[in-house]
Amino acid sequence: MKGLIANELMKIFNRKLTWVLLSLLITITIGAFIANKMNDNPPTDWKSETTQLVHHVV
Repeated sequence: MKGLIANELMKIFNRKLTWVLLSLLITITIGAFIANKMNDNPPTDWKSETTQLVHHVV
C-alpha cells in the first residue's frame, strides 16, 4: 500500500502544472502576509471603529 501511495505522489509531483500551482499558492500566501503586515496600523480608538462597523452592517 505504501508503494502505491508513493507511486501516485510521484506521478502528481512530476507534472509541471503541480509545481506552478504550488509556487503560485506560496507566492500569494507570502504576498498577503506581507501586505497585511505593511497595513497593520492598529486604530487608536478601536471601540468606536468596531461600533461603526457593526452599525454599518446592521
